[in-house]
Amino acid sequence: MLKVFLNGDYDFLCKMYGLSGPQGTSPYPCLWCLMPRAMHQPSDQCQLRSLESLLADNKSFMQLGEGEKKDVAKFYNSLHAPMAGIALDRVSPPYLHILLGIVLKHHKLLEDAAHD
Repeated sequence: MLKVFLNGDYDFLCKMYGLSGPQGTSPYPCLWCLMPRAMHQPSDQCQLRSLESLLADNKSFMQLGEGEKKDVAKFYNSLHAPMAGIALDRVSPPYLHILLGIVLKHHKLLEDAAHD
């Protein structure tokens, strides 16, 4: 049995799975879950994405949203159909981008504390 995994930076992964990505005001930038960008408190109620849900969301976007890019947020940012049939649990997280985000948040907190 052959198992295929996918690895790349976050922009590449979003494009491979058809998401509009983390740019701009996209409310659902995460490839793995449907936690909104504007989360204020972590939640254990977060719904996980799957290859099937990405396909279904994109199908709904194309039918109900008529493929209008301005409406993609209503369909969890599934702008295009996924290019690869690789399940999301076989996609390696882009650790560099995650680490940079954590360091940036920590730096901003320290900067805010210094100003206070």
